Amino acid sequence: MYEILSLGIDGASKTNIIYRANLSYLLAENYILFLVKKGMLKEERDSQDFTKYWLTERGAHFLRLLRDVEKELGDFFFRTPSLGIRILDPI
Repeated sequence: MYEILSLGIDGASKTNIIYRANLSYLLAENYILFLVKKGMLKEERDSQDFTKYWLTERGAHFLRLLRDVEKELGDFFFRTPSLGIRILDPI
């Protein structure tokens, strides 16, 4: 959902979302429908009658919260080339 909301900042078609978020059509369809129903994305048609999805104020607020959580969790994990993601031991 984070990636879909991020793409909605500049407006994104369903095809764009599928490719840039690396989702199947069905999964993208389900996420988009959920985000539209929750008022986090809005659906608009452009001048060529293509549908684009845009981030709403509510979606922007949720995206900021997700970014804050990501920043907080970043302190708990680190990556190593051979071992992948590891959890740091508490001090």
